[in-house]
Amino acid sequence: MVSVLLAAALKVACIGDSITYGYGLANREETCYPRQLQLLLDAKFPGQYEVRNFGNSGRGIYLDSMRGNEKRGYKWMKEHQAALAFKPDIVICNLGINDCGEYIKEYSGGRTRGQFVKEYMELLADYKRANKETKFFIWTKLSPLTEGQ
Repeated sequence: MVSVLLAAALKVACIGDSITYGYGLANREETCYPRQLQLLLDAKFPGQYEVRNFGNSGRGIYLDSMRGNEKRGYKWMKEHQAALAFKPDIVICNLGINDCGEYIKEYSGGRTRGQFVKEYMELLADYKRANKETKFFIWTKLSPLTEGQ
C-alpha cells in the first residue's frame, strides 16, 4: 500500500537507535515501527500524516560517547541532519537505551552530573529551531532521562 499525502500532511520524524531503524527485523523497511505507524495512521487518517524513519543503530545521546573509533551520539549522524531538513511537525524520539551503561558515569565521576538531560534537551532544541511548532513524544522508559523511571 502506498501512502497518498495531502499538501498539508503532518510530518512525523521517528528518530532513534536500532529499535527505530528496525535492526534484525525481517523485511525491515516494511516491519519497523515507523512503517507500521504510517500504516495505522493511513487507515485512520488517510493522507494526513507522512512518517519517516531516521533511525541509526547503536546511537545515543551522549556527544562524547564512542562506538569503536566513531562518535556514537545521534546528533553527529546524517540521519539527524536529514530529520532536521524534513522540518517535522512531530518527533518521536527513541534514544537513550544505548546510553544506559554510559549514564552510570554521571554518578561515578566520569561525566558531568546532568549531562544526559542537557544533551538530550539540546538535541530536541535542534528540531524546535527547524520548526518551532514541533511536538515531541519521547520513549522515557527506555532511557535514563528521568531518575526513578
